[in-house]
Amino acid sequence: MSDDFSQDNDELRKSSPPATVRREIALRLTQIEEQMSGLKREQQALHTQWNATLTICRLPPEIILEIFAQFSAENRPRSDDTRVSASVGWTKLRLVSRYWNAVACATPGLWRQIDVHQCSSWLALCLERSQNATLDVSFFASDFPLEMVEAMFSLHGHRLRSFAVRFTLYSPWSDSMFKLRVANMQALESLRLSLRTTEEELVATSNDLNLTHSRLPLLHTLRLRHGVLSDMQVLSNLRVLHMTGGSSSLSIDQFIAALASSWRLEHIVLKGFLRRLAGWASFSALLVERRGSLMLGQPPAVLSRLTHLEVHESPTLLSAFLTYLRLPVNATIYIDGEVELFDETATDILPTALPSAPVLYAALPVLRGSIRKVTMNVWPGTYEVDAFASTLDSLHSRLSVLLATSIINNVEVRLSHGMPELTSIFSESPLTDLQLGGRYADINQEHWENVFKTFPDLETISLQGEDCIVAFWTALSSGLDDRHPDDPDAPPPLCPQLKHFVCSGNFDNAATLFATMYYSLLQRAKWGLSMRSLRVFMADDTVDYTEMTDVYASQLIDIVDVVEFSELT
Repeated sequence: MSDDFSQDNDELRKSSPPATVRREIALRLTQIEEQMSGLKREQQALHTQWNATLTICRLPPEIILEIFAQFSAENRPRSDDTRVSASVGWTKLRLVSRYWNAVACATPGLWRQIDVHQCSSWLALCLERSQNATLDVSFFASDFPLEMVEAMFSLHGHRLRSFAVRFTLYSPWSDSMFKLRVANMQALESLRLSLRTTEEELVATSNDLNLTHSRLPLLHTLRLRHGVLSDMQVLSNLRVLHMTGGSSSLSIDQFIAALASSWRLEHIVLKGFLRRLAGWASFSALLVERRGSLMLGQPPAVLSRLTHLEVHESPTLLSAFLTYLRLPVNATIYIDGEVELFDETATDILPTALPSAPVLYAALPVLRGSIRKVTMNVWPGTYEVDAFASTLDSLHSRLSVLLATSIINNVEVRLSHGMPELTSIFSESPLTDLQLGGRYADINQEHWENVFKTFPDLETISLQGEDCIVAFWTALSSGLDDRHPDDPDAPPPLCPQLKHFVCSGNFDNAATLFATMYYSLLQRAKWGLSMRSLRVFMADDTVDYTEMTDVYASQLIDIVDVVEFSELT
């Protein structure tokens, strides 16, 4: 067999071209490949020459960069508290042409916003091409090479304009992040640090990153989660302050004094931070005894530029904190807390979280003459108030209070707790729109009359919930049946501007409600007080809504412009 194979190979070698012919063919193939490469280069050159004549490739760099900027703005990712909202959508435009790519590569400003994931080469490329431009850097991936993080701090820390990172205590990132204590960051304007940890780890660890005013003289935005704020002077230039949890050896006096000197502050969010300050516990206890009295030896902080305040704390701390603030009328205020256990004599819910008058109106001037709309929802577990204001200069502000509470003196929280506080807190506000939600079982005619007398300019009322609201209509027409419109001594009807009414829910005694509603509207119509719209959406298996519509709709249409009855399913 092997002899036959050797014989075949010999025959093949004898039949192949001679060596000289093979060399000539190989040489010619090489020449053809060179010619083809030359033709391809020439073709590319002609394409380049052709493209160079197109308008899109003759745009000035300034216009191209503006296109990049607009494209990036339209494709900007959603921002959150832990990442710099950097858009790399402009990188797709580098494929338009060689010219556009050259413009992009030669523009350091395009490479300064670096949203780092797991790609270390992208960070290195951006650091190189950004040259000496300031940097906006965010780290979101915990498995990023730590040596590059440390190198960035040491070599490019002086260029950082904004920095955002989220890391876990006791992770390898912790050591790298704590190098911030010594990094040169004189140009830093925005810092977002989110530390993921437990309460026990936070207490047992020193996580002070040495955030001082001398190290960060240009800082205007600080978002810190579970970090340490040891130098209140760092607040002096801030416009945005977000503090969540954390630990601090600073006192309430120092914090209030720092706020008083931070006249540039526009946006403040505090979540579980106040309780970390030294002295809050004893201070809040004293404040309960001397409600509305200033306890500190210093004036309150006047934040004239503040547009947004959000505080998540216990109501006692909320009240204490607001006591020492003076906010502009156009500020939007969000208050969120959990009502603590009440003693046997406790009756207040909303006033627990707010200072008492006259401090209340000094701290929140929006309550005096600006609030036009209030929404109150009181359900088991939730006590919520939203107040909206409009001012003469068309600025809009909002006061929002959300308190978690379930029982008070072993009684389920209902609107009967909220409505007296509503008329007390907003007594100096010219309300035109009132929306209530909850259980109306304990709301009687006196409650409603107090609301109507406190807010005589009401134009719209919306009721949502359950139980009985017959008392609403009884109060609205109170005393009208024994008065005459021509009697000059007759007191005016309640809420003469009321034009719109909406109710929706599972209300009791629907048949009685319809009858009382019709009678009340008829009495008001005799005084020339006709409603523009009446919308009733109810659920009651004992009522035939078709019959109710047939009986009352045809009569109400004469005294109400728009009437709508509907059954909730």
